[in-house]
Amino acid sequence: VNLMHQSLRTSSVADNARQYVKKRKLSEETVRNFRLGYHPEDWNWFLDQARGRFTPAQLGAAGLIQERNNGQGYFDNLVGRLIFPIIDERGRPVAFGGRVLPGGNIESDAKYWNSVESAIFHKSRTLYAFDRARETIRVKKMVILVEGYMDCIACHQAGVTNAVATLGTALTEDHVRFLRRFAEKVVLVYDSDEAGQRAAERSISRFLAQDLDLRILNVPSGKDPADYLEDHSAEQFYSLIETANEAWEYKLQSLLKRTSITSIAGRQQVLAQMLDFLASSQG
Repeated sequence: VNLMHQSLRTSSVADNARQYVKKRKLSEETVRNFRLGYHPEDWNWFLDQARGRFTPAQLGAAGLIQERNNGQGYFDNLVGRLIFPIIDERGRPVAFGGRVLPGGNIESDAKYWNSVESAIFHKSRTLYAFDRARETIRVKKMVILVEGYMDCIACHQAGVTNAVATLGTALTEDHVRFLRRFAEKVVLVYDSDEAGQRAAERSISRFLAQDLDLRILNVPSGKDPADYLEDHSAEQFYSLIETANEAWEYKLQSLLKRTSITSIAGRQQVLAQMLDFLASSQG
């Protein structure tokens, strides 16, 4: 973690990463608090830095390198990416996420890459920034759940410090059970495009079966939380949160947007889908 963090802050090869951080309006304090890092465009950087201290097997177990397909040596993961250390609820670094940088020489079909699962890292149970959000969650009894690293970091930088994010995976029942230990209310904050609305709907029944006060918010004007918080304060964001629909109301409004109820058939379709939804939420 320290090695990649120092690379981002001082390395001459990290200019592109620093420009991206600046473009996303992340402060120096935020970079330090979240221990953001950079992996240079060098496929053997981890191996070289760790020589004499850690074996390739140990680096592989940590998800930092993997064996080449032909069995002839290893190569680093996370090459040329902005690095997001993933910290568990005990404050231990357990994995890494990495974002390909625009303007770099690394091409990948996946904009984001997360460490593979291990004995200490389970995507279905881990939430990004929970270690930083835990105290505010305890005080407010509320979790704000966003979709990605940058939205989550933007929330914290703006003062919305009870925000967490899933790690490249859909929300799971393990996530829900975990959150129930700390909060009475969960607000899902998704982009207001169609993909965001569908993702919100898929998450609803998992929460309702756990008897949690679930609210869902689509950020207005097609914005994501990071965009919204560029122009609005934490207080305005929390006020927006207060307008979030209860889960069943959100589901109903989503169905009404997609289905005409001017006919009996349309009304019956909405009714049938709502009944199915409520039945699935009974666990």
